[in-house]
Amino acid sequence: MTRPFAALLTFALLGHAHAGLPEARAALARQDYAAAVRALQGSGARPGTLPYYEEQLLLGRALLAPGWSGSDPARARTLLGWACGMAWEVTNAPSPEVRGAACVLLGRLEEARDNPSQAEAYYHDAAYTDNNQSAWARLAILELGRGASGDRRDMALNTLTRVATEGDPEAQTFLGQRLERGDDGPADPAAAATWYARAAAQNFAPAQAALGRLLLLGRGVARDLPRAAELIARSAAAGEPEGLYLKALQLEEGLGVPADPAAAARLYERLLGGPRFAPATSNAAAHLGWLLVQGLGTAPDRERGLQLLRAGASDLNVYALVRLGTLLESGDGVKQDLATAARYYEVASGYGDPEGAVRLGLLSRWGTGRPQNVMAARVAFEQAAAAGAAEGQFQLGVLYELGLGVPGSAPEQLTRARDLYAQAAAQGHPQARMALAWVQEQLRALPLYPGGTYAEYERGAQGGEPQAQYRWGSFFETGDGRPKDPAQAAAWYARAAAQGHLGAALALASLLERGQGSVPADPRRARDLYLQAATGGSVRAMILLSALLLNGTLVPKDAAQGALWARRGAERGDVVGMRIYAQVLEGGVGVPRNLTLARIWYARAASGGDTAAKAALDRLGKEP
Repeated sequence: MTRPFAALLTFALLGHAHAGLPEARAALARQDYAAAVRALQGSGARPGTLPYYEEQLLLGRALLAPGWSGSDPARARTLLGWACGMAWEVTNAPSPEVRGAACVLLGRLEEARDNPSQAEAYYHDAAYTDNNQSAWARLAILELGRGASGDRRDMALNTLTRVATEGDPEAQTFLGQRLERGDDGPADPAAAATWYARAAAQNFAPAQAALGRLLLLGRGVARDLPRAAELIARSAAAGEPEGLYLKALQLEEGLGVPADPAAAARLYERLLGGPRFAPATSNAAAHLGWLLVQGLGTAPDRERGLQLLRAGASDLNVYALVRLGTLLESGDGVKQDLATAARYYEVASGYGDPEGAVRLGLLSRWGTGRPQNVMAARVAFEQAAAAGAAEGQFQLGVLYELGLGVPGSAPEQLTRARDLYAQAAAQGHPQARMALAWVQEQLRALPLYPGGTYAEYERGAQGGEPQAQYRWGSFFETGDGRPKDPAQAAAWYARAAAQGHLGAALALASLLERGQGSVPADPRRARDLYLQAATGGSVRAMILLSALLLNGTLVPKDAAQGALWARRGAERGDVVGMRIYAQVLEGGVGVPRNLTLARIWYARAASGGDTAAKAALDRLGKEP
């Protein structure tokens, strides 16, 4: 990747002035390459003078600008050759600063042509003859890229660290990349961000893209979408491929900028001309493939979209692997193949992709496409949660809430679930917000008075403590130590529910749905109470509300809302919710009919022991 001129060159002209040079330097610093060329053309600088050699360098640099329509690498190569080829001992030769910078640019050209030996020769000349720090950095980077070990590796790292500390932006960026990947120990994205920031402050486009990506994801730094958008825009304006890809990603997903899938698709198309295995090219192809399959921002073209995704999967692009896996899992436009989907997720997870890990964990939890294994699911969710993925935090929280394959006592599990849900909710995960409220309710519902008496609960209820009111009401509903009295139970539940107690809202709704004893039926109020508890995260309330809305006999039917709450209950791991959601998918009730997804949810419910779901799965399997 080509480096901005301001970051590459720092030199004085030893008193030799030239009218066009200051203007050209300023134009290059603001990345106005056309203005730089205009300032340098027809300057009349005499060959063999210092201004002449600097002019060749500046003009060559402008003609190498990535993404500029006037770029001309062949001409740049010729111009740079004049400056690099002149030994500094020759009379009227270019200054060491000019010569070294020109040699480094020629080395970068050779690297782009996949000619590392010639590139290394240029860098060696610039480093040992002109003491060019960028050349020392490139030599160290090439040495590490060859897998140097032992003393050679240590020498290369020491050189790179020295040059980075002295301010070279490319060395700073490369060190940041090694820290982010964990090449020399545990991954440290926070330290990586520090190096990226130092290089980005010098207008180094690759560092701007790298720091923008961390800010976009909130990895190692606090998530800051406006700052990320600013850095990515500057990197993209310089023609940096990673910056262009990240800008397209922002436009595709509306991250810090208004969503514009059509503009994203155009940028992805623009990037396809780069080297096939370059990350920006590979990612752009995969994202474009998904847009084409979905018909988002571009005319639908499933054939080309699938071709791009399959090519990306064969190149082990994690986004392509996961997107193709989702198509194979759902059978959306392709033959359903759960086993292959699981393999794709496993490969993506192995490369550290959190979405691949989550999807692999879900297949492992429910035994679809691979043997059911809750422990394997937990490991996958832990990987995604550790990477900061909200869905991974949520799914791991579900396991802790239900006590599935996780360590600790019940209170410890609920506490861990609460913490995980809080992390996911902080990232805007809608289900996590509801789950968090419900787990907090469960934690409050732990014995309020350990070993307490009925009198203690009564005093607490009379004193206005909602948990005590809920428990006191439950004694009247069940006849536990009190005469059975549904009206008294309803009254105490109502007091607790009015203070936001979700368990009390659910209990009161159950009494009111059809009435009990002296408590008259009030299904509409029951619906509202179920909604209060469901919105607060009660899975049981979600399922009961779903059934009430789908049935439509006691309250007006609302198939769309009924299907929505069934899905939310299913996603929280409720087996009955899975079966109900599968039923609405099978019948197209409140949602588009989708037999493939219906089979998936029936299978999950059946793996949880629901015999009705197993019967439905057997029936669907026999239908044409």
